[in-house]
Amino acid sequence: MKITDRDFQDLAEATNTVGGFTVSANTGRTPVNRFSVGTSGEEVSHPMPETGGSLKTFATRNKATLARPNRALGGWEHERQAYQDVPREYPTTPSGEMAARFGSLRENQKAYGVLGEEEEGYLGDVNNPFHPGWSGDITPGNPSADAHVWAAMPKYTEITSLPGLRRRNARENQ
Repeated sequence: MKITDRDFQDLAEATNTVGGFTVSANTGRTPVNRFSVGTSGEEVSHPMPETGGSLKTFATRNKATLARPNRALGGWEHERQAYQDVPREYPTTPSGEMAARFGSLRENQKAYGVLGEEEEGYLGDVNNPFHPGWSGDITPGNPSADAHVWAAMPKYTEITSLPGLRRRNARENQ
């Protein structure tokens, strides 16, 4: 694992101040051009604040999973809880986005994250419209059939991730 004690402290600080992080345990760097889908089996939480020691303990406990290809160490804050996870990473391609949607459904995740180029960093989340935490449905009809259509969209659309998030972020930064 290429994450030092100082790195764990910096990651904890990122959770406490900017809301979260995603980092490759194999390189110690934030992945670029990736969709990041949490895995419900590895996710844990505790009351804020996050600490470097807590992150190091979590990473050590999940060392074998973190060593797998396309896995990362993730952490974030939500409603004064610190979350730790070992998300799966997918490339920001149409097939990668389909895999991220299927992964969101399979893992019962509210959303998946989008990491852009190095200078862009974290671009935002794409909500899973079929998660019980969200009200409503993106289309009327059978939710399980609609979920399959959402997951299998073969191309980017206005409601999906990378191009839409880049346009939104560009508008906000003008």
